[in-house]
Parts: sequence; structure tokens; C-alpha cells
Amino acid sequence: MIPITPRLFIAGMLAACLCPAIRADEMPSPEALYQKAPKGLPSEPAWGFWPDAPKAWIMVHNQFVDRTKKGDIDIVFLGDSITKGWKQIVSTNWAGTTPALKAVNYGIGGDTTRQLLWRIRHGELDGITPRLVVLMIGTNSLYNDQNSGTNEQITDGVKAVLGLIHEKTPAARVLLLGVLPRQTKSWTDRIAAINGLLAGLDEPGRVYYRDAGAAFLSEDGRLAAGLYNADRVHPNAAGSEKLTATVKPWVKELLDMPSAAPATAK
Repeated sequence: MIPITPRLFIAGMLAACLCPAIRADEMPSPEALYQKAPKGLPSEPAWGFWPDAPKAWIMVHNQFVDRTKKGDIDIVFLGDSITKGWKQIVSTNWAGTTPALKAVNYGIGGDTTRQLLWRIRHGELDGITPRLVVLMIGTNSLYNDQNSGTNEQITDGVKAVLGLIHEKTPAARVLLLGVLPRQTKSWTDRIAAINGLLAGLDEPGRVYYRDAGAAFLSEDGRLAAGLYNADRVHPNAAGSEKLTATVKPWVKELLDMPSAAPATAK
């Protein structure tokens, strides 16, 4: 046994300090997982964190992974609390087929592109071959916190999510939905600018961008408050129904397209 001299002890401590911190896309220890992930860009994966329930976020993610392991999934909806609260996802016959195609709702409240990247990296799409993935993400990236970014950085985050979806499910088409308008004109104006950038991610054969935002605005361009909860961020029951009615034709359009050869991830 080599005796631990003061010099060796100090050297060991310095080496430990120089070791890189755990990357946000890796599976951290439980102790780290129950804290905020390191700050990063919207295109950099990070686990989620709910201050009032530190252990709950990973439990929800694990439930999605368990559902994925059962297979038999035709349509995957990915997103944040707006997707989570979209009640009609698993009950709607999106393709008008008999039997109805099986859809899953993989929305988690508070998630940004960073959390979605982390979730996909850690099993939510592994081993399944859905025909369609419906993606709506980005509104939580607007906040000035460790997950936020500029409009261009948020778009890069969505682009990274799309790339990972294609890597995991190369045969699936993706319906990319624009960020819904919210709260005030300043928010809605910024969201419109972001959606303009997201529209540039449209890639026929792989990604189809559509914006449901017009259905949530009044004729004078203001937020249709009757479609939102009091926070003017989350659609209420009527808003959820409006979203379903708006998106369903787009889903059916993509599902009715002839099957294409599996795409090669870029």
C-alpha cells in the first residue's frame, strides 16, 4: 500500500477538481438528478427539475420509457405542458381508421428543447417505429433561465430535436407545430418571429411545419382569451378542442401519404 503523503493528497484533490463536471446529456447520480441541470443552450440536452417535487420529473420520464418498451405505438406527441394538457391526443381517431391508430402523449410540464433532447436520448423513442411524430416545443425556452436562448438558439434547439427524432425513428414523418401565441402582444410578436424561423425547418418527406396559432387569435390579432386558462398560456378545454380540430386534418394528410423509404439522419 502506498502511503498517502500530504503531497499525494493535494495532488489527488487537484485531479478531482480538474475532472470535468457531469454532462447534462448523461445520466447523473440521483443526487444530481434531483437538482437543476447545468445551464446551457437550447440545443444542449439537460434533465428536468420541478422544485416542489424534485424526484417527480424523472419518474414521469421513466413512465414514458416503460410505455415505449411495450411497443404498438403509431403516433407520438412530444412536448411540454401544452401537450400534456391536450386531452384528446389518446382518444382521437387521427387517421379515421378502424381500429384507430394508437397515439401516446409524451408531454411534460416545464420542458424545453433541452429536456426533450435528454428524454429522447434516454429511451422515449427507442425500439419503436411510429408512423408520425407530432412535435410542439419552445414556449418554455422564452424564459430568462438556464434553459433559455435567443430566437435563433431556440430554433437550433428544435432542429436538434428533429435530428434526434430522425436518428431514433428514421421512417417516421414529423409534424412540427409552431409555438402557440400567449399572454401579451410582445410575447405573441416574439413567438411569431420564432415561428418564422421554425418554418424554415420544413423539409418535405421528413418534416412538415404547420402553425395552429391563427386559430388562437381573434380577428384583430389579439389573443382569443376564451380558448385559454387564466394564465393565458395553456389552452382550456375549448382551446384543446380547437387545437385538435385544427391539427387533425394535418395529421390525416401526413398519414395518408404513401410510405417513404426510411430517411437517413443528417
